[in-house]
Amino acid sequence: MKSALPRCIDLVRSVFRSGTWRGGMAVTHYDLAVPADARSTLAAGWLMLGLASLIGAGVFSILLVLARTPYLQHLFPSPEFFRVALILHVDLSVLVWFLALGGVLWSVNSTPRMTGAGWAALGLAAAGTALMGIAPFASFGVPIMSNYVPVLDEPWFLSGLAVFGAGFLVLALRSGAVRTIFVEVSTDLAPEAVQKVTVVLNERLAGLSLKEIRATLAQRLRDASPSEPGSSELLNIFIQEAEELFEVPVVNAGPVHLGSTQPLAGQPEFSTRAQLQGLLDVTERRDLLRDAITARGGDGLTITIGQEHADARLSSFTLVTSTYRFGPLTGVIGVMGPTRMAYDKIAALVNHTSQLVGELLE
Repeated sequence: MKSALPRCIDLVRSVFRSGTWRGGMAVTHYDLAVPADARSTLAAGWLMLGLASLIGAGVFSILLVLARTPYLQHLFPSPEFFRVALILHVDLSVLVWFLALGGVLWSVNSTPRMTGAGWAALGLAAAGTALMGIAPFASFGVPIMSNYVPVLDEPWFLSGLAVFGAGFLVLALRSGAVRTIFVEVSTDLAPEAVQKVTVVLNERLAGLSLKEIRATLAQRLRDASPSEPGSSELLNIFIQEAEELFEVPVVNAGPVHLGSTQPLAGQPEFSTRAQLQGLLDVTERRDLLRDAITARGGDGLTITIGQEHADARLSSFTLVTSTYRFGPLTGVIGVMGPTRMAYDKIAALVNHTSQLVGELLE
């Protein structure tokens, strides 16, 4: 497996590097270095999942043909098995295959930290794929032929789809935060020079935290000497302004980002008109939530229930929050819900998520 993956990535890389001039414009080239550590094995795992999904899609393509073959139709559990097999064929050959390839590229171009989270993501995705694959044989579900992600209205399949999505969510969180920076130059730069600098930065900075980039940027770019005119000047700008370009801004009173309130509105505690109006008043007042979070103070996990809130308008709610820090940056992640909820599960989820965000920012 380890030896097969570099050959596969080298093949993809050779395709990217074989760009030609089309319509007077140069095709953009990409370069992806294959790491010589656990990331290569992890990427190979995603590749094996993708290949397994193609094999499964091929099996279901044969089954859907047999399901319409005379004298063989009666061997299948339902006349609708043709649509069932078609749904599995499409989901395995499109959804799982393409996302597994994304897992290959993200794993190769990811940070070497938190490899365990990467394996957990692969395990969840593989388990979800297996659940979807056995769903037609475990119990019969109604096929829903939607254009995007056709599904079986059946617990095994829907559970598998949710587990697969959870695995890809973990993979996306492990990939780290994305930061866009703007660099001002005094002269025009040729597209080739910008592209060369992009390749150099990707090769030498991919997978590093902002702290590591600020501390080692000059050393990592010291021997980089692109031949294109203007590329050396652009690299020098990155070296000279590294502290400013890769610094995390200090936010004294940041905005409150609130998720959907629909799950709250469906709780019995907000079934009356007055209770629902109170929910809307609280969720629409971001300043109220910001003040409540700011007033909590302290680090770590904090749980405030009902009458414990300083503001009486929050007496019908529970706030479970946990802080994360990165240098001067401080943030709070939390869940707002009714006073009746599964505190042990919610507290563990909030605490783990805040730790994960803090590790991604390091």
